[in-house]
Amino acid sequence: MDISQKGPKACTTCAKAKARCIPGADGDKCERCQRLNKECFSRPPAPPRIKKRPKRSRVAELEKRLNELSSQVENAQPRGDQSPEAGVSDAPAAPANAAAAKDVLSFGHLFPSPEATLDSRDEPPKPSMWGTSAFDQLDSLWPMPEEAEVLFQEFRDIYEEVFPFVLLNRSLTSETLRDRRPYVWKAIMMVSCLFDATRQVRLAEKLLAEITIATMVDGTCKTLDVLQALHLLIGWYHYGLKGPQLTNLLFLSRSMCVGLGNNEHHHPACKYSDLDYARAIAATYYLNTTVFTTNKKTEIFMDTAQLEVCCKQIDAKKEFPSDVFLLSLVRIQLIAHNITLATSFDSNRRNPAIPLLQVVETFQQQIDTYLTSLPENLKNNTPILAHVYIAEILLKDVAISEQSCTTANIDITDRLQLLWSCVRSLRMFYQIRYAGRDLEKPRFLNLTASDVAFTLITSIKLLSVRLPGWELPQVKKELNLEEILSWLIEDLGLVVQKRQGGRRMSSAPAPIAEDPLVRLWRLLHNAKELVQIQLRRAVQNYGTEGEISPYMFGDLDESMWFDLMNEAAWGMGDESMPINVM
Repeated sequence: MDISQKGPKACTTCAKAKARCIPGADGDKCERCQRLNKECFSRPPAPPRIKKRPKRSRVAELEKRLNELSSQVENAQPRGDQSPEAGVSDAPAAPANAAAAKDVLSFGHLFPSPEATLDSRDEPPKPSMWGTSAFDQLDSLWPMPEEAEVLFQEFRDIYEEVFPFVLLNRSLTSETLRDRRPYVWKAIMMVSCLFDATRQVRLAEKLLAEITIATMVDGTCKTLDVLQALHLLIGWYHYGLKGPQLTNLLFLSRSMCVGLGNNEHHHPACKYSDLDYARAIAATYYLNTTVFTTNKKTEIFMDTAQLEVCCKQIDAKKEFPSDVFLLSLVRIQLIAHNITLATSFDSNRRNPAIPLLQVVETFQQQIDTYLTSLPENLKNNTPILAHVYIAEILLKDVAISEQSCTTANIDITDRLQLLWSCVRSLRMFYQIRYAGRDLEKPRFLNLTASDVAFTLITSIKLLSVRLPGWELPQVKKELNLEEILSWLIEDLGLVVQKRQGGRRMSSAPAPIAEDPLVRLWRLLHNAKELVQIQLRRAVQNYGTEGEISPYMFGDLDESMWFDLMNEAAWGMGDESMPINVM
């Protein structure tokens, strides 16, 4: 090996052995190669590796992109000697610049600023109109003072009594409310546009974005104003939210109840009482229980310790007549909450401590006592009665489950009685729910559509029960499910038709992809056709074989109906809401 050569200092043999290469006496071979009688040579070194360029981080890439877009917008802006009219007239001739400005605004949910709260889907603002005074004029979706006062009165006359958890002083005007409680004001405007699909969807998108920024991006606006606006958004616009969004918003409302009122900054003229905070906590429980009880998500139920304290405060003072209605709604949901906990099947608990029939009788007594304790003006209240029948269905549908109703814990005769009692409660719920149409004045909070989905699922499950003495034709006649679905489709179609009309505006909002209720209407059509096919097959087989085949309702298994009806109830389509909350 030539010691003077550049490159490796060891020959190939020594390099493989990872040994030191010591030159030999003759200088041609190293000592190791001489001993092993091998050739002593070195391979030329490999060329140096090209160093990789340092990879830019995602933040750096985003900053670069923002700088590029900002420069495009600056280049597109008119010069100082141009008038605002000239800038406005030139805007349609530069669609690329308008699109660039729109892209900049779309980053508002990441980098919030007063300008970024403007919905980028509205008419793109002109560069010369970015002043604070002109900003309010550009925000055309929110109504002007005259129209806002009309919508505010509509909310009081039509929607307020259905949801007694958000109370407003009768002396308040729309303008005063907007100054003192801006989030509640925006939520009220959104609710009052129930029969204007395009406008309501756009207002809901903007309100959801603002609540998200205030609570999770900034994290400094977890006030009662924001919480009550969130309650109104969930209660009246759940059908426009995706399933994960709804769950996240419900849990967000629960987190906001922790330390509610501590170090809260609000308008100096806006003073909240302890009962206002108590009603907000009660509203959070009511909304969460309405969704999770019928879905039987017992592992995520709310703790009731704080709720009981709040209910005692409200019950002691009863500041408004609606507080009695509020307490009645919460108490029946507490009963439904406890029923679901007691009747949920636990695979680890084979032998329950209390017999199933005794559990059912105990809770039925609680429901009867609750009905007796209602004041006269609430005994025929349709929302309360609907909740009562849902609680009874939750209690009696335990008889459907083969796992819960073994021969060891309930007799077959008692099980049949529970099943027929469940059918009667379903029939009463349908009569209450569909006694009239809600085209002028809604009788139910929109969120209670989850109850409708639950009853339809339970009806299908009752038609799939295989039990001696369980007469399928009679059950089908009692439930009359096809007629219920037909009525529901027709009623929803009228609502959709009315929402398409909307109300006249000075500047129309940008069109939406689809009204969320249209997708719900299509899903119900598909559900009705599926029910008709399967029921016809079930009755035919029942008449020939005398019993129901386990494969007769193969397309109507529980998982399919939960997927179908939960999508129908929540409007989980990707086009419903382009804003992801979390």
